[in-house]
Formats: sequence, structure tokens, C-alpha cells
Amino acid sequence: MKPQEFVEYILGKQNVIPWEIRIVMSTIPSNDDIIRNNAARIIHAILRDVYKIPDIRDENLLQEALKLKDLYDCRSCVTSIKQVYSRGIMKARYEISGNTETCRIFGGREKFELSDVDWEMPIVGVNIRQSPEKYL
Repeated sequence: MKPQEFVEYILGKQNVIPWEIRIVMSTIPSNDDIIRNNAARIIHAILRDVYKIPDIRDENLLQEALKLKDLYDCRSCVTSIKQVYSRGIMKARYEISGNTETCRIFGGREKFELSDVDWEMPIVGVNIRQSPEKYL
């Protein structure tokens, strides 16, 4: 799935994609299939800029995301991954259980699949597949 198709899947086909989302999309290769890091960036931008859902600021709520072993592999993606992971929208791609702890890997450079997203996850009472006009 290409970035444009992903945005249209979430927001529906619109004549005008909000400029905040276009800015994020301008940094993503448009002809390549989207990877998980970039999907997290797009979802985060839509939540923040279209639906006006504020970022989680409570460090206690962000602690689990900080345990992702590959969180800092993409410095420009860190905030977005922390937000979507902490909200339960996207999960770790791999969980490897050891004797004392579980190693979680987000897998940000891997190809994104629609099944990577929990589309039913309630976000402050918002269904992200709802018509965004309600939130503009």
C-alpha cells in the first residue's frame, strides 16, 4: 500500500488532504510501499492534526514504548511510534520471551500491513475511520 492510499483509507477519498498530513507525506517515498515507521507517522499526524487529539504527555503512560529495542532506529519517528504504541493502535511486530523479560521489537523498517493497526481501538471516544469533517 502506498502512502496516498493509506491516507485515503483512513480519511476517505477527499479532494483536499490537510496540509499537515501532506507535510508528513512529503518526507515519505510516494512510489514505495509504506513501512511501519511511516505508517506510525501518518497515523500520529492524523490523530494530532485532523482529529485534534493531544499527544500523551504522561511519561508513565509512555514507559512501555521506551522498552521497544528498535525505538530509536528512526529518530524522526520516535514520537509517533511512542504515541501509537502507547495508545495500543500499533503493537510490536516481534515479542521474544526470555527467562526474565520479553524483548519487543517494533519492526519499523518492515512493510506495513493493514492488520498492523487495531482499527477498533477507542481513542478518547474517536473512531479514526469516522468522517474527519466532524473534527475539523
